[in-house]
Amino acid sequence: MTKAGIIIRFGLLPLCYLLAAAGCQTRQPAIPDASQELRRENQRLREQLAQAGQQIAQLQEQVATLQAIEPERMKHLVRVEAVEFDKYTRALDDRPAGQPDGYDDGAVVYLVARDAEGNSIKTAGSAEIEIWDLADGRHILGEAIPLSDLNAHWLAGWMTNHYKFTVHWPPDPPPGHGHLTLKLRFTEALTGRTWEIQQMLNARLRPAASK
Repeated sequence: MTKAGIIIRFGLLPLCYLLAAAGCQTRQPAIPDASQELRRENQRLREQLAQAGQQIAQLQEQVATLQAIEPERMKHLVRVEAVEFDKYTRALDDRPAGQPDGYDDGAVVYLVARDAEGNSIKTAGSAEIEIWDLADGRHILGEAIPLSDLNAHWLAGWMTNHYKFTVHWPPDPPPGHGHLTLKLRFTEALTGRTWEIQQMLNARLRPAASK
């Protein structure tokens, strides 16, 4: 073999290896940048912390406002002294008017807040409604009415000074028993006091849901 042939045969081999190695490198999949995901998670946590800080600041401002009210003036403010269900609270067949099917779809809850003299009053606060099937030990539903929404539920008129809430059974699964327990928690915005009341709720359930 000539000298030139030896150079061509052996001199080009390293170049081939380099080209092959370069090709392999270009075909390797990109490594995910874990730092980007960490930065996104850090930003999300920062936003949650800022939101919580704003809520705490608002609560502290409310407390400071209440503390600034002199006790002598405070006792003259209209405050809630008791809460109760109105007698019209019941399970509800919520189908369109004129088309009831005889089975209940949820409940209508009437809440009355009373002052020291026993009068029904409109007040600022928040409410939480829960319905339990205690025979199964099952929580059927829970619904919260925040301070900003409570006013929209107020009904005033002849014998109608109360709050009205309508709640519905979940579609799957519905209650398994007709004897349910209704619970309501009301928190007054002015003082922060909380009341909890409950009563039995008799519902007419569809045969497929009855036991």
